Amino acid sequence: MNITFLALLDSFVSFFRDEVFSNIDTSELAGKNVRDILKSYFEENPISQPDPGGSGYNFIPEGIANLQNTLANLSFGDSLVASAPILLLAASVVIIMGVLGEAFFKKTGIPDVLFLMVLGIIIGPVLGIIQPEAVLQIVPYFAAVALIIIMFDGGLNLHIGKVLKTAHFAVVLVIVGFTVSVGIVAVFAHYGLGWDWIASILLGSIVGGSSSIIVFGLVKKIHISDDAKSMLSFESALTDIFAVIIAFVLFEAALSGEFSLDLLGVTIGKAVAVGLILGLGVGIPWMFVISKLKNAQHSYMLTIGMVFMLFFLATSFGESGALTALVFGIMLGKKNYFTRVLKVKFPEDVIDDSLHSQVTFLVRAFSLFL
Repeated sequence: MNITFLALLDSFVSFFRDEVFSNIDTSELAGKNVRDILKSYFEENPISQPDPGGSGYNFIPEGIANLQNTLANLSFGDSLVASAPILLLAASVVIIMGVLGEAFFKKTGIPDVLFLMVLGIIIGPVLGIIQPEAVLQIVPYFAAVALIIIMFDGGLNLHIGKVLKTAHFAVVLVIVGFTVSVGIVAVFAHYGLGWDWIASILLGSIVGGSSSIIVFGLVKKIHISDDAKSMLSFESALTDIFAVIIAFVLFEAALSGEFSLDLLGVTIGKAVAVGLILGLGVGIPWMFVISKLKNAQHSYMLTIGMVFMLFFLATSFGESGALTALVFGIMLGKKNYFTRVLKVKFPEDVIDDSLHSQVTFLVRAFSLFL
């Protein structure tokens, strides 16, 4: 993540803090969660010990008091996160819930996404094991890693023939679905919250699109046609890419006070060009490099390192890196096709499917949890 992107992120945060949320009084809520509220309340209103000779114990207040005392001891002093053993316990719960959620989904059809999101709410805002301030510090970095891995995984599993067959449907779905979602959010923000139109549409572009992290995971498990899977996967990838581009253009417009369709078109064209050039330009040579490596069992980790490098180069040229990772994944996913075309024999384990599936599972589980 280069200096330009960090500066843009800082300006983005400053804009929303100074221009959008400046009229909201959050002094009473700053740094608060259920753990802190419970602790303060019971310090001011201690629960007396029940009388053993009375009619019975009041188990509900006693249970609340015990819960409060337990939660109050989870963190080290004023630390934003709990102790290392508690964090490892939380991580183990996330992994176990992710695995059980997938098994539950196969049996019932209820997405495991719900379990992981609810678990994140419980561990974060409810129990306060991880404070929101701590999450905000790591989310930009983890989000970048999640975007890279998920888009790369999506590219590996996309079938080019079926994508081309359903591309026009995917594009229509992107335009209609994304436009309607952004419009609903923007109207609510403008008339309900009193925001100006640029800020309202900016919010809509951020939250209005389908998430490839969720869609890529779901299409592998649901029983629909391969054409539908390819269309939905391609649509979610395009939505993520265009959401980032449009959000960037609107952010620039919010800072300058002017919006230009020409700038939007140029930005989209530049992002597509950079993504295709880097993905194709590095993807084909990289397959040659992998084919010459004797220690092919480590080629997967080398490939992941190259994806990270491509992400850095893409962001340096003004592209989000999502399209680059997607195209690079498509190149490696179509290894058999390029073996015939380029007359080069590639090693069978260029991509270690077992290791890749585990890495993708971890990234997806923790991204939904956060």
